[in-house]
Amino acid sequence: MRKQHPYLVTGAAGFIGSRFAASCGEKKIPVIGSDLTEHLQKRKTLTPFSHTAWVDREALLEWLTREGPELAAIVHIGARTDTRETAPVL
Repeated sequence: MRKQHPYLVTGAAGFIGSRFAASCGEKKIPVIGSDLTEHLQKRKTLTPFSHTAWVDREALLEWLTREGPELAAIVHIGARTDTRETAPVL
């Protein structure tokens, strides 16, 4: 039987990302979740899911370079949801 490589899911502590990761778990697809770790710990809308690894989003590039995991897919669901942030006037 061939080994299933994991999906890297960005935004995994968010509403949609956690549900996507949970559905992967139901299908026995391993998940490497990435988001701000504090979001994983405090969000009440998070759908619990099992992950192969968790990587804080601030350390993701360094972790990918160091670990070099074979990935089946990168599912980018991460987003900036702060609607109060404004762009500088040019």
